[in-house]
Order: sequence, then structure tokens, then C-alpha cells
Amino acid sequence: MKHIYKKLDKILEEFRKINQTNKFFPNKYDMDYTLSEEMLSQLMINGDLAKANSIDHNDNRIILNNSIFYQIKLKEILGEETGIKRKYSGFFWYPPDAFCGWHTNNNCEGERIYFAWAAEDKKSFFRYRDPETGEIITDWDKKGWQHRKFVVSKNKPFWHCVGSKTNRISIGLNVDKS
Repeated sequence: MKHIYKKLDKILEEFRKINQTNKFFPNKYDMDYTLSEEMLSQLMINGDLAKANSIDHNDNRIILNNSIFYQIKLKEILGEETGIKRKYSGFFWYPPDAFCGWHTNNNCEGERIYFAWAAEDKKSFFRYRDPETGEIITDWDKKGWQHRKFVVSKNKPFWHCVGSKTNRISIGLNVDKS
């Protein structure tokens, strides 16, 4: 994956330009509570939540323009490497104090891969509920690029969320079923 991370570094060049022109005003929402096990339990009582931004105060990340992807040909490179055709599912900036609350993405089932870049070590994370055991796992980002894969399924909902106390970028791709 190191060769893919090297290609993704072009995104960082674009991000630096974006970061200078965009301002982020963190909401007064309680990130710790929004990303807590207690909040997850409340949401699960009500059933599924396919998109984090379907409810108020559950998402304050910034959606970025994904035109840079077509320049670096990320999905084509992944397709060649894995034999799996993919499509983009999201490009997000998490400034310090940004988050994406608990959700399942069950509106689009299948395998996901997320590339994440963090400016600092262990200041942002991907948190999920293991669909087999129910255990809550917090996977801290390391400084630089990393990737994670998971499967979205209505039969076994994959509840997950993201929190950041540093600049973080994430790029999501899912299997293209067309």
C-alpha cells in the first residue's frame, strides 16, 4: 500500500490549499458524548441509522471536492491491485474537534475501504462495534496514511464513528456493483 500512500500525498498538497481558504467553526456539540457507548445504545434502540448526518448534532466534518481523485486514479490503482472495481463513497476533512457520529452505512451494503491521513499520532480515531461480539473498539490513527477495511451489512450492522483532535482526511471507497 505504500505506493498508494505516495499517490495520496498529492491530495495533501490540495488539502493545504483548501485548509488556507476554509474556516471551521466547531459546534458546541459534545464530541465525547456523541461518540460514546451510551449514545450508541440510544441509537440502536431506535433501529438503524444509515447516515450520520440524518440526525442533528451527529456530524460536523467537512465534505471536500473529490475531483483530485480523478487525477491520481486511486480507484483504478486499487482495481488493478485487488481485482475489485470500486467507487468513491466520501472525501472528508476533520479539523480539530470534528467528528462523524455513530452510523451503519446500511443504505449501501458491501465492502468498504477507507484511507485516512492524520497530522498527529493518536489524536484521531475510528471507533466501531464488533458485529460478532458487541465489543466497542477504538482504533487510533497513527501520523500519516493508513487504511481500514470493513463490511457493511443489514444482517450484521457495522456501527462506527470517527473523532479527531487534529487535522484528519479520509477517503472512502466501496465495491462498485454496477
